[in-house]
Amino acid sequence: MTAMTTAGCTPSRELGLVAVLLAAASVALEGALCFVSATGYGSSTIGANQTVLGVWDTSADNSAGAAGATYAMVRRNRQFLMFNDTATPVVQADLGKDLYAVDNQTVSSDSNSSARPKVGRFMGFDKEQPTMIWVEIA
Repeated sequence: MTAMTTAGCTPSRELGLVAVLLAAASVALEGALCFVSATGYGSSTIGANQTVLGVWDTSADNSAGAAGATYAMVRRNRQFLMFNDTATPVVQADLGKDLYAVDNQTVSSDSNSSARPKVGRFMGFDKEQPTMIWVEIA
């Protein structure tokens, strides 16, 4: 490629917004955590050996498709309001500490012996929604 010699338009996208290909036979649910498998495909369903990338910003249905047949957008690098686990709730002493996924909208301070994927860090309680907490997903 040669250097530009006239003005042009360079495509860009917002920092923190990522397109993720969906796993085979899966869906992306807007507002749910995005779980990415070891092969790099995402879904809204929690499973073993996954990474949490962020929160689905759009929904998509790949329930009848092969891996990578469609994609949805994932938002990250911000704080999200998530449900606090009732079995092992996050407490004030957990401020700034890592949190782990119980399901696609609930987090816990307990990693369940590293079986749960790390979601992010606890950033505080919400006064308006006492069953929910703020989680930073970077």
